[in-house]
Amino acid sequence: MHLLRLGATIGGLALVSAEPGNPFKHLGSDLLHAVEKKFNTSSLDACTELLKLKKESSKSDVVFLPFTTDNAHYLLSSSHASACVYTPHTAQDLAGAIKIIAKHRTPFAVECSGHASNPGFSSTAGIHISMHGFQDVTVSGDNSYVDIGGGISWADVFEKLDSSTVNVVGGRVPGPGIGGFLTGGGGYSWLTNQYGLTGDTLISASIVLPDGTITEASETSSSDLFWAIKGGGNQFGVIYNFRLKAFPRPPQIYGGLKFFAGPPSQEVLDAIADFSNNVKDPKASIIPTVNWVLGVPFTTVLAYYDGIPEGDPFSMFNATSNYKKQSFNEFIKSQSISRLAGNQRGAFNTASLQKITPNVLAQVKNQSEFWSRKAPAHAGTFLSIDVEPFEPYSQYAKDAAWRHEKNELLLYLFFGWQNPLEDDFWRAALLESCEMIANAARQEGQQIDDMLLYPNYALNEIPSERLFGAENLARLRELKGKWDPNNVMGLTKYFSFE
Repeated sequence: MHLLRLGATIGGLALVSAEPGNPFKHLGSDLLHAVEKKFNTSSLDACTELLKLKKESSKSDVVFLPFTTDNAHYLLSSSHASACVYTPHTAQDLAGAIKIIAKHRTPFAVECSGHASNPGFSSTAGIHISMHGFQDVTVSGDNSYVDIGGGISWADVFEKLDSSTVNVVGGRVPGPGIGGFLTGGGGYSWLTNQYGLTGDTLISASIVLPDGTITEASETSSSDLFWAIKGGGNQFGVIYNFRLKAFPRPPQIYGGLKFFAGPPSQEVLDAIADFSNNVKDPKASIIPTVNWVLGVPFTTVLAYYDGIPEGDPFSMFNATSNYKKQSFNEFIKSQSISRLAGNQRGAFNTASLQKITPNVLAQVKNQSEFWSRKAPAHAGTFLSIDVEPFEPYSQYAKDAAWRHEKNELLLYLFFGWQNPLEDDFWRAALLESCEMIANAARQEGQQIDDMLLYPNYALNEIPSERLFGAENLARLRELKGKWDPNNVMGLTKYFSFE
């Protein structure tokens, strides 16, 4: 039995077809015409073949036609109504889907958690492959590594690891999934000070190549492919399992979220700079964020200590009552930051810094106040500007498509709005605002122009050379030709290697 759920755009109907043939033949002629007009023939033909693939597999989920629940993303602006959604549960089913897509040359997207803000990076009007069928988390018998399915969110990874004694270098907030997080640049973590980026701890990846071949990539097997997937995004195949190094997890950690009402005071800005430049404990980490939400300004400092500190490394924030002992999983689950967007349009952008200084923080405050004054006239709903200090981590950096040996400190801007007519305004605002903050760093002598930008945070307007550098971009281009000679993965969207 195949359940076909049609979205409101074509009638809001739910139809059931017991036959694996043309899934659209039961539609009335007017509705069928609407379907064919909205989606190209190659996508509809591919959907039909995916239904046949489902019939041959007892594990893969049914194919859904345009239905908002199945196409839902973190942001409305990066969510599309697809021709159908296919959810494989096995590598063989995933490989079958890729072969069908290659045969029909239909646009497609691969989605883990849908956290990408760039339109098309994990959404499509063609075939939507949901990786939610790959949710397993398995700790090795000797606690040396963890196998993690390619469709799981970090919140669920940590939930499943809660009964063990190990942790992995994973996401800092609940919402993002492992797939784009790692392939989009490597992944910053609460454990980065101690072990590097997530990609630096990747042992191997199980991947379906663009021709449907199932293979493994590691430092000793297909090492060039292994290099490419650590930053090269979705352009080299679809990863359905990541094997990450495991590290001991303390029974309790110390941390939490501190709110400061109103625009950030000089005292708060000084405390952020103090921590960023003077706290040298690699177990201590923070994410300070200057926010504006529906007319209300406030600042947050999310703090984490990997264990129980002897003193209080966050004492400069006067937040004793907010930071507490808790399990790592409790700490992750308590956060609502990654769910800030809700039913909104939005986008991210970034800059890389050498230091987080009072001058840089003053410009962060200025930018928040400037764009908050513009927001009401442009359907703006929220502004969020993070600065992300780390201890030097280049000693852990492995060779990867996204290089990170310069100990980049991240600036992360996230603006939200409601009206699609304001998309261009806010995307331009993100570019301008990042440049203003970067200029504040340049003016005090920070050498940031040769620092690469973090792909997971970058707008798709950013030139690829600013993300990968000329040498790595040329190598990505070469490896793309080797591993995907027919450019099947070019039917998805990512930063261009051309």
